[in-house]
Amino acid sequence: MPEKKVVKTAVPLKSSALPLAYPLKQLMNEFEGREADGKRELLGYGFSEFPELSQLISGVRKGNLSLVLGSKNRLKSSLLLAMACSIIRDKKVPVLYYTFKRPVIDLLYSAASWASNLPLDTLQKAKILGNSTRKAAFQKALDDFSKYQNYLHIVSGSQTSTPLAIEKEIKALKQKYKTKNFVLVVDGLQSVPSNHPISSRILKTEDVVNSLKSIALSQNIPVIIGAAITREAIKIDEKDNQERVSLSDCKDCPDIEDLIDFGFTMSKNWNDSIELNKQLSQKAENLQKDVDYIPDMEVVNLSLDTFPVDIEPEQNVQFMVHRLNGRFYELGLELDQELQNFNRIDKVIGEIVAAEEVEFLDPDPNRKPKKKKNSSNEQNDYNSQMSGMMPGMMPGMMPGQQPQATSTPSAPKKDKVKVSLKLGS
Repeated sequence: MPEKKVVKTAVPLKSSALPLAYPLKQLMNEFEGREADGKRELLGYGFSEFPELSQLISGVRKGNLSLVLGSKNRLKSSLLLAMACSIIRDKKVPVLYYTFKRPVIDLLYSAASWASNLPLDTLQKAKILGNSTRKAAFQKALDDFSKYQNYLHIVSGSQTSTPLAIEKEIKALKQKYKTKNFVLVVDGLQSVPSNHPISSRILKTEDVVNSLKSIALSQNIPVIIGAAITREAIKIDEKDNQERVSLSDCKDCPDIEDLIDFGFTMSKNWNDSIELNKQLSQKAENLQKDVDYIPDMEVVNLSLDTFPVDIEPEQNVQFMVHRLNGRFYELGLELDQELQNFNRIDKVIGEIVAAEEVEFLDPDPNRKPKKKKNSSNEQNDYNSQMSGMMPGMMPGMMPGQQPQATSTPSAPKKDKVKVSLKLGS
């Protein structure tokens, strides 16, 4: 008998392309929502702790890829974590936070220090539960954590944490929360493995950036990434000069500006940091505290270097940063007027002192002198550069002439399962 021919049934192909009716329906839903809720203040998710930054960019937007670029010395990871926590507090939106740079426990210590007002060193070393004051302060931090503990998912990045694996995790969490609203934060761009092996570090980093942008578009979510700068850029950032970090200083991805929607760079503002430390010393003196042991703080500029057409060009948002625990305090848009800068630094210092968020120490004759940066020399070098003198020159000196050496004693070295967050009695 002749063999029967097996007729294979064609498997219908599924298209991922949606007809215009779907986005039009989404648009109409947004219009209807605005009729009920009123005018939208922001186009994306804002940060209640950083209102000036929120207004400047109109929030982090769905489908957009935002970059925060800077040295680890500018505490970039702390800023990213503060952004994530602020979004959750404001909107109860799930956040997936991949950390390729800092251990999860370190991030928790920093966040606990912000919320409890306990010094980071105290939280990491001292007894907490056996001290009633510290225990009460830490309970305050736990109460704050309870507001977003089930919305913040912190994952330690590894060599299996490719963009494909990250997107798979996003889909699972969206399904778990039964929501389309979601935010992805990735700290440590250069450490993210690509979906397939690429030998060139530049090509690999560009591939990862493009993959993360694809996630932002396909999942319709904001993606925020933190990236490191080159060694040369770190040297620039650590000097008091007129140069600052730019997007082309991104390590292993000098053309990243062409691949992102928003691009921020972090740089220390040396002049305002000098002013900040002067005011902290004056505050310590007024409080009859040790003027040599003032809080370790600085002023950082977050410069918006790449942005959509609806944003005003090249503006800087300034922050006062507590370096010991990574707490960021927004000062506002950078101002040219010295008096306005003085007044707002003074205002924020007064607020955080009143809230006991910084610690001034009582004078102690037995305490070893602290070796601190000479702010006056930093300012003199800056003024010298402005007047045409070389740094370190004295009035009347000729270029190339060396100042007379003086001997000064050096300072001694300074040796949805919800977890209960109530501490036991």
